[in-house]
Amino acid sequence: MKSEIIDKTKPYSKEIKWKSWYYTLSTLLLLIGSLSCTVLVHNYVLKIALGVLSGLLNIRMFVIYHDYVHNALLYKSKAAEKLFFVYGLYMLAPNGIWKKSHTYHHSYNSHLAKNDIGAFVTLPLNEYNALSPGEKRRYLLIRHPLTILLGYLSMFLINFCVIPFVTGPKKYVDSLVALVLHVAIGITIFIELGWLNYVCVWFLPFFVSHCIGTYLFYAQHNFPGAKLYKENWSYEQAALYSSSYMPMNRVMQWFTANIGFHHIHHINSTIPFYRLPEVMKDIKGLQNPGVTSLKFKDIRNCLRLKVYCTETDRLVPLR
Repeated sequence: MKSEIIDKTKPYSKEIKWKSWYYTLSTLLLLIGSLSCTVLVHNYVLKIALGVLSGLLNIRMFVIYHDYVHNALLYKSKAAEKLFFVYGLYMLAPNGIWKKSHTYHHSYNSHLAKNDIGAFVTLPLNEYNALSPGEKRRYLLIRHPLTILLGYLSMFLINFCVIPFVTGPKKYVDSLVALVLHVAIGITIFIELGWLNYVCVWFLPFFVSHCIGTYLFYAQHNFPGAKLYKENWSYEQAALYSSSYMPMNRVMQWFTANIGFHHIHHINSTIPFYRLPEVMKDIKGLQNPGVTSLKFKDIRNCLRLKVYCTETDRLVPLR
């Protein structure tokens, strides 16, 4: 039974407290150091390189924040609560909307009738064909490569800040706070430190982290061979057959904080990120997932997928 696999993962949900704090604080200090050095250096090329580095460090820190929201690490820590509240605002993913949408995503991962919140909405081919021309354009816009490339604007500024506050102003005040702070700090950096520091310290790190992060989130559930369900959906099946494993080199695995072991994360979201490779190694039932990668060919193949064909039981391009 698939539920046996979940039971096997439960011992790994126990965090190692010192490791959780070490990885959190060391990543945060590296990020602060990288941003500070970006301001201090004067060489254009080095400034840009440090801006990209800050973006990559943002990805690692965000995955750690993501684990905290899942109660996978630093659970019930008041210090961590304050730290990650501020970090969520900084990353334009305030705790209110992020926790709600991401929890929903985990609860209904790859369910064709319920994948409209916290995920890239996917329609069966017959339902797509029944849409009006305008509805088709809006649907394809959500899944367009430019939408993913501009994740800083589309996913984080608009989806996590503007829309939640407009639709639920009392419930998502933190989304407004995140948006106002982001604009205010950006303007301050531009005025006080100049346009180059604004680009390299503020815009570029967010552009890099949110673009890569948006693509990772997309490809983790939109890859060749992924299974989606309208009937007979189960949490375990969705984790095992609808969530990918994305092998990476050691550098990118570090920067993405093991998020490539995504099928294991969906089997048990309370496993800390630093224990995911251990789970993959120890539990045989988790060693044959669907696979994609950050190679150009695999990225292209993932981005081509638009709708789900129920006849062939797979994600397919429109053509």
